[in-house]
Amino acid sequence: AAVAANGADLRARHLLGVRHLLDGHDEAALEQFLEMLRQDRAFDDNLPRRSLIDAFRVIEDEDLVGRYRRKMSSLVF
Repeated sequence: AAVAANGADLRARHLLGVRHLLDGHDEAALEQFLEMLRQDRAFDDNLPRRSLIDAFRVIEDEDLVGRYRRKMSSLVF
């Protein structure tokens, strides 16, 4: 609800991403973390990038991880 009310609330977006990850909605989680990266790469000591990397470690779908690694790289480099 907080993200819907304010898409720029990166803390709420991060919590939503974590919730998605815990619920097994891997792609939805990665989308939240990627959007954080788009909005503010350096937020909270690089939390968007760290969240993506942590998610990559626990997601078992290699194709999904590969796609989002490429998306992350295109935003970071």
